[in-house]
Amino acid sequence: MNIKRRAPSQERSKEMVSSILDSAKRLIGRHGYDAVSMREIAREAGISPASIYQYFDDKNAILTELASRYYDMTFRMTTALLARVQSMDDLESLLGEAVQAIHRYFSSDADGVAVWTAVIASNALQTMDLSDCVKTAQAIVDRLIALQPGLRQEDIQPTCQLMVHVLTATVRMALAMPDDQAQALLAEFPRVFAGRIRQIATRAG
Repeated sequence: MNIKRRAPSQERSKEMVSSILDSAKRLIGRHGYDAVSMREIAREAGISPASIYQYFDDKNAILTELASRYYDMTFRMTTALLARVQSMDDLESLLGEAVQAIHRYFSSDADGVAVWTAVIASNALQTMDLSDCVKTAQAIVDRLIALQPGLRQEDIQPTCQLMVHVLTATVRMALAMPDDQAQALLAEFPRVFAGRIRQIATRAG
């Protein structure tokens, strides 16, 4: 977490952190990340400009925490879906669930889309984004190897890492499309990657 001095161990501190994050998210959605200042976030949260620095060093620290919470949410969703994968035949439907769930999440949260766009554009957060991609891909790799022990990590890992990265790009494209085109694009994602994973698994025997 990127909270500066006061870890939200007490209920009041937790509420203040949530208020700051919610305020920042609304303002980023309204004006864009670059146009928002720490002073404006403090005003939106109903606190003094000096008080906000007791919780966050700067605006990038707030964006980092917003990103961290999103990554935590998607990782929990991924692990829940992976627990339901009992065979390679389950992959396509569950990958479809995953991409549809992320699409629904952002379709109903325009402010979240603005935050996500800022995260992707941030050079400072590229390492964090890559780490999340690698972590999520590794969870998928581990589950696939458990299902088919003949699979080798080095054979399946590149595909899983690419899949995690392409999922977010697919959703971003879909959000900019008319619904019928978006649904066709989202439906293609699980077909492509489930097919590729089955192909690798078949070769592994």
